Amino acid sequence: MNVLPGDMKLAAQLYECCYSCLERARMELKRDNLEEADRWVKEYQRCKSDLDELIKRKKDHDQLVEIAQMMRDLGLDIMLSTARKKSHFGRVRQAKKNNPTVILSQKEGE
Repeated sequence: MNVLPGDMKLAAQLYECCYSCLERARMELKRDNLEEADRWVKEYQRCKSDLDELIKRKKDHDQLVEIAQMMRDLGLDIMLSTARKKSHFGRVRQAKKNNPTVILSQKEGE
């Protein structure tokens, strides 16, 4: 799966959840229990949506890395940093795991 290394374990769990939900939905269809089959299909969709979000996060990260490299090639000094937000309780917490922020600065002498 094309996800960030830190998301690999969760992605594998979500993949297994998707597979299991589809198997259970199929089993309930064989039993003519459409309500239960529908419940498992909805659970599959929830797991699939979460898995799609991890894949999108990797794609966004790769695009940011590519942009950062292009900017370095143009002479801009780039640093990727993890964004942090203050919660409504006043504590500092990480906004989203692996959610990088680009900080730009021009190279000295330019």
